[in-house]
Amino acid sequence: YKGKILGKPKNRLDAEEMLSLLSGKWHEVYSGFFFTVSGKTGEGFSKTYVKFKDLRKSEIIEYIETGELMDKAGAYAIQGKGSVFIEKIEGCYFTVVGFPVVKFIKRLKEVLIENP
Repeated sequence: YKGKILGKPKNRLDAEEMLSLLSGKWHEVYSGFFFTVSGKTGEGFSKTYVKFKDLRKSEIIEYIETGELMDKAGAYAIQGKGSVFIEKIEGCYFTVVGFPVVKFIKRLKEVLIENP
């Protein structure tokens, strides 16, 4: 799966394939932003590493049955029932949820306060 981008699953089979790929492995999650405020712009992104535990097929099927994952990139929600699959993260939790809050606020301050 190296180099493969895991978006939102198209269907249950796609979700099962994604979760099987992630099982027992590390993967990278990226989240980015762009803003315009008072005529000034800023952008940024954050990367977090996520390690999945080894998943049994029955766990994957049971999770798919919840429906929680169908609108989530990578076919899991770290902030929901998918949290039980996460063995370890290195980086910002909010990047995995979908918006790197700390990085965004830092960049916003740089643009608005430090560069008036």
